[in-house]
Amino acid sequence: MHKRKEIRNFYKDAKEIRKGHNGRTVHYKNKERHLIYEENEVADRWREYFEELLNEPATEINSYAQSVKTNLQDEEEEPTRDEINNIINKLNNNKSPGQIKQAYRTKRKNRQEMK
Repeated sequence: MHKRKEIRNFYKDAKEIRKGHNGRTVHYKNKERHLIYEENEVADRWREYFEELLNEPATEINSYAQSVKTNLQDEEEEPTRDEINNIINKLNNNKSPGQIKQAYRTKRKNRQEMK
């Protein structure tokens, strides 16, 4: 296995020497739309970009979505015991259980034993 990797690397290097290194040229611009080339300038620009992106003030849409979410959370009611029992009874017994289904099966079995 180790020898295969060496052979692969040899051919990869030979191909690169034959064709020459064809590195990808990437252009970055600062806020003033001037090209920047230095690695530290590019890193600083990415840092600025993500700070601006992640620290945006809340817009109208964001505040509206948050208010709707808050209103929905206030209106939610906990399910009744009958609703939970109906859901448990609808689960198939012939399926491979995941963690959640296994918990329901255990509850169903315990409930049947209590009857």
